[in-house]
Amino acid sequence: MKRRNLVLVFMLVMLLTNVVWAQMPQKFNYQAKLTNSAGEPLTGEHSFDFAFVDEYNYVLWQTQDVIISVEDGLYSVVLGDDYLSDAYYENNVWLRVTVDNELLSPNQQILPVLHAHRAGYADFAENASTAYNAEYAQWAQGAEYASAAAGNFYVSQNLQVTGAIICYDDIDAGGNIIAGGHLHAGGNISADGVKNFVIDHPLRNDKKIVYACIEGPEAGVYTRGTAELINGEAWITFEEHFELVVNPETITVQLTSLSAESEGLAVVEKTANGFRIKELRKGTGNYKFDYFVQGIRKGYEDYRVIRDKSEYESKNKIKN
Repeated sequence: MKRRNLVLVFMLVMLLTNVVWAQMPQKFNYQAKLTNSAGEPLTGEHSFDFAFVDEYNYVLWQTQDVIISVEDGLYSVVLGDDYLSDAYYENNVWLRVTVDNELLSPNQQILPVLHAHRAGYADFAENASTAYNAEYAQWAQGAEYASAAAGNFYVSQNLQVTGAIICYDDIDAGGNIIAGGHLHAGGNISADGVKNFVIDHPLRNDKKIVYACIEGPEAGVYTRGTAELINGEAWITFEEHFELVVNPETITVQLTSLSAESEGLAVVEKTANGFRIKELRKGTGNYKFDYFVQGIRKGYEDYRVIRDKSEYESKNKIKN
């Protein structure tokens, strides 16, 4: 049977109902990524069937013809109900998924860590780790496939996944975080080292190119380009996306003339939409120039550079 790939952003996320220390979870917020056989993410409405089965493929709980809107391959659904017996979790349980009448394989085992009595706080996970309403924090030493958390996510050593890492709060790692998919945090991502982008060396198979991100004492944004002076004057209009993210009161502009005949350039007007340039000495030159515009991201004007150690030591106390 021709089957689709279900790339499990393998989730996971436990959505607990009536959570108490003595109860097992009865509902799960399941997130995954759906692609075709070529690995391309699918988009649109698809019909899903979900079932919890035991080792003999006996159905413990199931849904039928659930229509889910898939966006760029990603989707989520709440599985289970208030009447799902805790007794089901006393045995080995697998999740069976069918999409548009095509059975996906293999079934994904629901591991004990997903329904531990210590609900909301998972220590280690061999295949995946998750917490939805983490009372303290969610952390792991390693995960083979993917990891998600609705609370803070802390990694004491290295974390490497072949899928994606999704977190709706802060991400803090004592080691490296390597994701084959995307890495998303609704809060902050902190690193003691540098933040890199890494690509294969185009000429040497045994090498990679590693660039480090630019860092500074502000949450900065920028735009740049090349424009042309006409009769000694030019007006540069910002792209819409730059207007939407930059605080216009923080904008600075750098100019570089591309003509040896230039009398020099000056920025004579700055607005939220763009800036005006004139040639010095009332020049009327016609030539190109480069510009580089920087500003602070809206909402981050009060970014703090010097902070108390306690803001980060509290995280270590949680991890230890």
